[in-house]
Amino acid sequence: MRTLTTASIVASIATSAAALPPTTAISGYGFVKDGTQRNYVAIEFASGVLPQDVQAFVEPLGGCLAIPQDGGDNFAAALSLLLIDSANPEHNAAWVGVVHLPAADGELHWQTVEGDDASYLPFSKGLPANSPSMPLGAVLHAHSQEWFDAPIGNGTSQVRRAVIAFPEGLEDCDQDQIPDVLVFALELAEDANGDGTLDWCAPVGDLNLDGIINAADLSLLLAAWNTPNADLDGDGMTGASDLSLLLAAWSN
Repeated sequence: MRTLTTASIVASIATSAAALPPTTAISGYGFVKDGTQRNYVAIEFASGVLPQDVQAFVEPLGGCLAIPQDGGDNFAAALSLLLIDSANPEHNAAWVGVVHLPAADGELHWQTVEGDDASYLPFSKGLPANSPSMPLGAVLHAHSQEWFDAPIGNGTSQVRRAVIAFPEGLEDCDQDQIPDVLVFALELAEDANGDGTLDWCAPVGDLNLDGIINAADLSLLLAAWNTPNADLDGDGMTGASDLSLLLAAWSN
């Protein structure tokens, strides 16, 4: 997957790679096209974001603003959005990886954030910002599965969502279609033992999150007996069944 720098996405706009707003929702959807596994991750932020800032954030992680090529790809991207569907219609749209930069000929020239021409449908022309004289970004509607244009040149945005594409092969320990590297980058999880794995992916019984299950974990379980603090089987209480699970997973 080729990606460009922020300056390459919108060369005429001075942007900064400022921290993105806090994440309020995230979902992942995996699908196969032409024999290749693809992943779309939809992110909702607490306030508006600009596409070039999202691209600058995900590019070092191996991601890219999603570039749906046809109606089928639009559907897959929209489905990832619907997984965090909002009752507020204006929140059901997200940036995708298509932009327009003003050119001397005064025409609309859409291109992907990877620098390729973008001329796919469906595109709802004639919507409010459809002006060749201003930098534009493409926004995908979750329900209509169509994208429309929105201005990105004034430094602010009402769009709070983005759809990110990630290649296959990235670590995803809980198999939720959201790469672990993105979860860490958005500060949605911790890595208390520094092993590079999401703490909630720790083996059953690893109560101190040191990567192994041994006497230290047994001590924690016994100290939590008849409390919910070391509940391994999800029944709400620490007891004999939890002890059995811990002993079954004992590290050699």
